[in-house]
Amino acid sequence: MDSVSFPYWDIALSGSALEDSAKEAYRITLRWYLAYCRDHHCGVDFNSARAFVEESRQTHPNVPAWAVEQWKSALNWFFRNAKHFTEEETEAHVEILSDHEVKTMRLKPGEPEWRLKMLTVIRRRHMSYRTETTYIGWVLRFAKFVGRDDR
Repeated sequence: MDSVSFPYWDIALSGSALEDSAKEAYRITLRWYLAYCRDHHCGVDFNSARAFVEESRQTHPNVPAWAVEQWKSALNWFFRNAKHFTEEETEAHVEILSDHEVKTMRLKPGEPEWRLKMLTVIRRRHMSYRTETTYIGWVLRFAKFVGRDDR
C-alpha cells in the first residue's frame, strides 16, 4: 500500500461527530503514531500502523487491553477518513474553521496584510508559538535580503 497523505487530519478530527474525550484520545494516539513514522523513517500506511501497535505493546507491557483497542480505533479512524476526505473537502473545512480565527486575530497598526495571512495558516495548522516566531523571522530576513522591507 502507498503511504497516506492526510495533512489536515487534526482539523478533520475536530469536526468529527466523536465525543470530545475520544477526539483528545485519538489526537494523542495519532500524534504518537505520526512521530513513530517520522522517527522510524517509514511511510504512513497499514504496515507501519501494525508495527506501531506491536512495538507500543512491547515497550508498554502493562497497558490495559482497552487502551490498545483505543489506539487501533484511532488508527482506523485516520485511515478511513484519509481515504474519504479529499483535498477539496479538507480545504473547504479549513476555510470554515479559519473564519473564526481570522475574526479573532487583529493586525497592529502598520503591520502588513501578509503577516495576518501567514499567522492564520500557521495557527490553522496548530503549529507551536516557537514555530510561528521562527517562520515570521525567516520571512522578514528573506524580505530584507531581497530588498523589500515592508514589516
